[in-house]
Amino acid sequence: MLPRKLSLCSAAFALTAFAQAAYSQTPALPDAYTVTQVNSMFGPPVTQTISRSGNKALVETASAAHTMMLYDLAAGTTTSWSAANPTSCGSGKFSGDWGDPFVQSAGIAKDLMKQNPKDLGAATVNGLATKLLELAPGPGNPVSGKVWLEVKTGIIAKLEVSQGGAAARTMLEVKSLDLAPPPASRFAPPAACRPAQR
Repeated sequence: MLPRKLSLCSAAFALTAFAQAAYSQTPALPDAYTVTQVNSMFGPPVTQTISRSGNKALVETASAAHTMMLYDLAAGTTTSWSAANPTSCGSGKFSGDWGDPFVQSAGIAKDLMKQNPKDLGAATVNGLATKLLELAPGPGNPVSGKVWLEVKTGIIAKLEVSQGGAAARTMLEVKSLDLAPPPASRFAPPAACRPAQR
């Protein structure tokens, strides 16, 4: 038997795939935005603000350690620092998925096209117009839950999961979504980190 935390996490991913597969629209994926979300899939809630403008992206994670990770998507490089100590910097390289919430949602949508969620109609989550879908448990599937999909972009605005009759738990929730390009200053690392970008 899986540990409860891992089991709920697996349930959340299954429900996410289920809902995205059921979303009939294929919205264009934005490359300029700021999304603030609370993610509880891997443990205690963590607040992330993800900003992107073209080939620059910044992921700000507010938890016990308030960290910043700046991505140069064209160069495949990262620069990281702590908000509490912006003179301590790191750099690295990456390839593939960097955590774009829209790309992740679109990718999941391709996985399970045979699912058939119940459409509960329109709903509003933190000011966002959404489509609410419900998954009921079935044979061999103890997962139930609800997914709210933002109608313009298809991003998951909220995800609630329950397993084995337990109370529903919010695994993911978008607190704000802005599709305007963030200011260039948002992607400027502290002065001490600039050499790390080279």
